[in-house]
Amino acid sequence: MKLLEIILLYLAALLVVVVGLAVFQRRKTHLNNVGFSLLCFSMAGWAFGIAAFLGAPSDEAALIWAKVYYLFPIVIAIGLTIFTTSFPDKKRVVWLAVVPALVGGIILALTLLIQRDFLTATIVEHDWGREVLLTTSHYLIYSVYLLLFYGLALVVMYRKSLHEKGIFANQARLFFCGFLVTFIFGVGCNLLLPWFGNYRLIWLGPLFLAVFAVIIAYSI
Repeated sequence: MKLLEIILLYLAALLVVVVGLAVFQRRKTHLNNVGFSLLCFSMAGWAFGIAAFLGAPSDEAALIWAKVYYLFPIVIAIGLTIFTTSFPDKKRVVWLAVVPALVGGIILALTLLIQRDFLTATIVEHDWGREVLLTTSHYLIYSVYLLLFYGLALVVMYRKSLHEKGIFANQARLFFCGFLVTFIFGVGCNLLLPWFGNYRLIWLGPLFLAVFAVIIAYSI
């Protein structure tokens, strides 16, 4: 079963990279395309990191990959903020939202990479696979950051689905509905369940995000 999960994650990562490149090549100067491409590449990195974690040959290697896959949701938050605040204008973003996402994300990412025991304390092996023992206080800070900016993306696109006209309203509505479903399953499987020590479903979140990315890319 673990092999199937790993293969699915690698395929999801490849698919999302292709989608991100396609959108970026289409209009490189549009900020919402840049934001969406950043979103896609970070989703791919997240999926790849989880796959590498599941298949790592040692606990030490698994801990390194755990750092990687906890890093990319931070980048996802930044990409989401750029994309949603620049949609559909394409040339401007709401810096009041983007700057805190960038500054907070950079601080979190650097702390995660530099401080060995930040967030990820150690690896525990079970009959069903690996579990990362999380540092509770660090995980709370990390979770608040992600929920804040993921939630902001939902609110922004919901408001735009009400106030935009024509195709832009339809795109905003599709983004909101697609990301709401992805948010529920992704946060549930990859943020909330690990909080309670359940690591068995961490491979599911990136699969939902991959489907979401393809749908939104098509609408773009």
